[in-house]
Amino acid sequence: MNLYYLGPAGSFTEEAAKNFIEEAMYIPCSSIEDTLAAVKTNPNSLCVVPVENSLEGTVLRTLDLILEKNLRVIAEIDLLISQNLLSKEKTLSAIQTVYSHQHAIAQCRVWLKKHLPNAEYKETSSTSYAAELVSKMPGAAAISSLHAADLYHLNVLGSHINNHAHNLTRFWLVTKMTHTALPIWTNRTPTKTSLYIVLKDKVGALRDLLETFAKNNVSLTFIESRPLASKPWCYGFFIDILVDASDPFARKMFAALKKEHLKAHLIGTYPQDRAYNKKSTIARNLKRIEHIFEKNRRSPLIRTILDEARNEWHNYQQTPRRVQRLLDTRFLLIPSIALNKYKSGDGLTDRLRERALLQKTRHSAILHLLYGELFKRSKQTQEKIIRLIKTKSILSEDILKLSLNDVRYYIDYIDTLIIQ
Repeated sequence: MNLYYLGPAGSFTEEAAKNFIEEAMYIPCSSIEDTLAAVKTNPNSLCVVPVENSLEGTVLRTLDLILEKNLRVIAEIDLLISQNLLSKEKTLSAIQTVYSHQHAIAQCRVWLKKHLPNAEYKETSSTSYAAELVSKMPGAAAISSLHAADLYHLNVLGSHINNHAHNLTRFWLVTKMTHTALPIWTNRTPTKTSLYIVLKDKVGALRDLLETFAKNNVSLTFIESRPLASKPWCYGFFIDILVDASDPFARKMFAALKKEHLKAHLIGTYPQDRAYNKKSTIARNLKRIEHIFEKNRRSPLIRTILDEARNEWHNYQQTPRRVQRLLDTRFLLIPSIALNKYKSGDGLTDRLRERALLQKTRHSAILHLLYGELFKRSKQTQEKIIRLIKTKSILSEDILKLSLNDVRYYIDYIDTLIIQ
């Protein structure tokens, strides 16, 4: 598969590309425009582009072109960026001009002001192109990666010169394909969705949008306004939210957004790799699921049954603490499954799903054992709840009513977090 990236060779984007996919035909491009144009022209290919730096902000050209070319984001990765000063020269005193991408220059301004106060700065399309350029120039230096130093046979005159140690850039894996199965992402559940929204021209439109996210317990992590070329002083918004677009409640929310606003376009829903805030993202998503199924704990009788199951897991010494929290959330969904089984008359055991999960957990003896126990206890809990419904000790209205497929979506999400 062809994988285009912002080059030339030695760029941080190339490093991100190789982190996304280990085996591909890596093809460097001279600009973000060329990179995205290549994947537009070659629909069975992929490309990698930078989208945001934690210090210097958004790469606006990336956002504009992905929207313009109607491309799709399918994965995201955070890469720790370490900038270095590279040159053919052997001393700082010989440097008159520094070349690099505008973001890289800004990221290193403190060091540059101290060590090269009189140097001239010139912008390039990428850090690796700057390294390639200065490999042929006397009196010049580039801000780039150590890999670029090796590649272009340059001396390192300054290492790790960025202003802050936590200098992160997030990169997107982009395609024109509507369905893309990547082996490395097979067991990854999407945790983030990117949207482009043009609001109706009315008072409080942005407030209403943010309230929609809050009402659905969805965390907004990014918002960037961009002018509409066809309407001066009117804007569209690029937005990132921490939810999978396949989430049952998210689907309803997106449908409402399309009706409410002039445009609501899905740019992508995707997994995050090496996310700087991965633990907090998972914690937020679990809280969201718990919020959705909170109704299942309101009945004292059901709450007692769920607490008994919870205590059993916590007393089970082989259960890792991280898994305990996930299992607590998973058990909160069981009353909704029991209600579906009671109304449909279906059996309590789904052998195909159980067999598939046991197969997935074969790599871990502890998880394999836990899931065997989980299925037994889930069945017992469903039986108890169905008995309470039949005897009218609890009402079906006491339990969150969702379709079985919708409940299974959340169960599958939690299982993916446990197993991955």
